[in-house]
Order: sequence, then structure tokens, then C-alpha cells
Amino acid sequence: MINVWDYQDANIIKITAIDGQVFTGRLIEVTDVEDESPDYGYKEDSITIEAEGREISFPQSEILSIEILD
Repeated sequence: MINVWDYQDANIIKITAIDGQVFTGRLIEVTDVEDESPDYGYKEDSITIEAEGREISFPQSEILSIEILD
């Protein structure tokens, strides 16, 4: 599983989801599972980026890979 905390200081990242979709955007935040909103229902840490004109969150288990672009 990807450790999203390894990317907390990145600016622009590319995330490949486990379903093969690729998202490139500006890192918004890395969130600890204990600070997650119950609305998301995540039971793990997550990473949020701004891509495609919106904020997209990914729990660790849905990430295949992360590449730092900037």
C-alpha cells in the first residue's frame, strides 16, 4: 500500500488509481484516518488533489502509484 505521507511536501503529483485512471493535479492535503470526515467513510489515510477543476480524494487502498511532478 502507498504511504501517502511520503508525498505531503509535493506540489504537483500524478496519481494512478487501482482501476487504471490517471489524475494529475496540485496536492491539497494528506489526511490522517483519525481526521477524516465521516461523510467519506474512509478507514485509512487519504490524499486530496485539485484536478479536472475539482478536489478529488483517494484513500490509500485505491492508489496504485504516485509520481511527484513538481
